[in-house]
Amino acid sequence: MKAKKEQFPFIPEVRLFHDKKKCKRFMRKHFESEREFMGDEFAQTWYERGVAVILFPFDRDWHDDAALLCHEAYHAILWHFEYLGEDAPGEEFVAYGIQSISKSLFEAHEKWKVKRRRTNRKGRKCQHAD
Repeated sequence: MKAKKEQFPFIPEVRLFHDKKKCKRFMRKHFESEREFMGDEFAQTWYERGVAVILFPFDRDWHDDAALLCHEAYHAILWHFEYLGEDAPGEEFVAYGIQSISKSLFEAHEKWKVKRRRTNRKGRKCQHAD
């Protein structure tokens, strides 16, 4: 699911996946190098050429999800600044970057959770909505 991009020129494109297979498929298509996956119980972030890909295989308490999504947003913005050649980004730029990426991730994650709940109420097997 493509997270919305705020109107800051220094924010990377962000893709949030809840399904490992869909994440791998996207990365094979868009990334030049093969990436390693740690396991199903980890949130993971990869970055290449202006695109941050986040695998988030969780549906837990909203506070836990929000905290971990902020953690992954931090990785994404720092790798993006490194890609842009910015060795020492200002604190305010980093803060705005984390805010923007986190907001996009929260919106994408909530949309996935709502779709997942709707699918569960219909009595069908739960499907990931990436």
